[in-house]
Amino acid sequence: MGSPRHPWLAMGMLITQQAPPFRRRSPSLDHLIAWRYVSTRAEHALDPAYVVVACPEPSPLNGTAAVHPSFQFACFCKTTRWFALALRLFPRARFLGKMEADSAVHDARLLAELRAAPRLASASPSPRLPPPPQPAREALLWLGHFEWAAHPASLAPRRARYCGGGDGSLRGGAPCGAAARGEVIAPFASGGLDVRSRALAERLAACDSVWEHVRRAEPSRAAGACDGLQGFFAARCLAASGDLLRRGVLLALHLPASKFHRPAGRAPLGPREHTTLLHPDKRCLSDRWWYRHAKPADRDGWCGSTTPSFKWNEGLAILPFPFRVDALQRSDGSQLLTWQPMNGSMMKQYVELQASVHASKLCELFPCGSTLSL
Repeated sequence: MGSPRHPWLAMGMLITQQAPPFRRRSPSLDHLIAWRYVSTRAEHALDPAYVVVACPEPSPLNGTAAVHPSFQFACFCKTTRWFALALRLFPRARFLGKMEADSAVHDARLLAELRAAPRLASASPSPRLPPPPQPAREALLWLGHFEWAAHPASLAPRRARYCGGGDGSLRGGAPCGAAARGEVIAPFASGGLDVRSRALAERLAACDSVWEHVRRAEPSRAAGACDGLQGFFAARCLAASGDLLRRGVLLALHLPASKFHRPAGRAPLGPREHTTLLHPDKRCLSDRWWYRHAKPADRDGWCGSTTPSFKWNEGLAILPFPFRVDALQRSDGSQLLTWQPMNGSMMKQYVELQASVHASKLCELFPCGSTLSL
């Protein structure tokens, strides 16, 4: 399935001034996953743990906040360049992913879910949704916790508008309401985890519109957040080119809130029964009050590379929910993406029961997978 030279999944962590440990469950799986820090700093160029990309890096000394356009543009640039570089650095990787410094991932769970992707793509589709025609190696797969946004097609002068999380539209459609003229509506993977099949990463890396935006280096034109712009260009590149029509289906593998969530409670808890990713968890950043004042044992247990204080579930957990993403090229030149669950009756049942069914009972009702087969 993979080797140190030819991993199955290449994962890049975007960093700024700090490089916290890759918080994952199983270093024994590092022959299947290549981990890299994505940096802009020249001193990292010779360190094999890093990939250095040519992007601006806003200085926190200048008061740049995470919501500032310059920060968002830098994040977009690093994400875009990482996926393009990863295609060359890891020519046999089946999947390429991006995470952030405040993410902790259950790596064995993530691998198991990616291995299940072809089955999710073809099993029990809704009657009006034909199964994806591509072989698994050519499939356009996108895994993450999806949210939705509407962007002005020109990325200026209006700002983007956030439309809501994917958990609010599990029955399908697009949750943005009526689109304004020239508005691009699309889902995007929340920045804590964004994993793409090789075929999808290749399509987006070959899109001129993406690189034109990077080369302009005009943060004021960002008109949206780093993550939302990934969805904007997915719509612009895949729909406008007719790629979805020629090559078939873009499949979104959605991690619901039971699988992608922040640590909960005043004394934050770690993973739950179905967790794939914890995000955001900023306490392990060295400039945070908790990190500076925590007892060494607590800090090592929560922030160490294997997160020994966490109790990750290695048994059964619900699999990501598969959605078929369709594209519409409108007469004004803008694009609209919509999604439909591959199994509409299952999503209807989940929406109706999620608030009342205990987490331990979900695998009696919905498709589940285990990490133990890895």
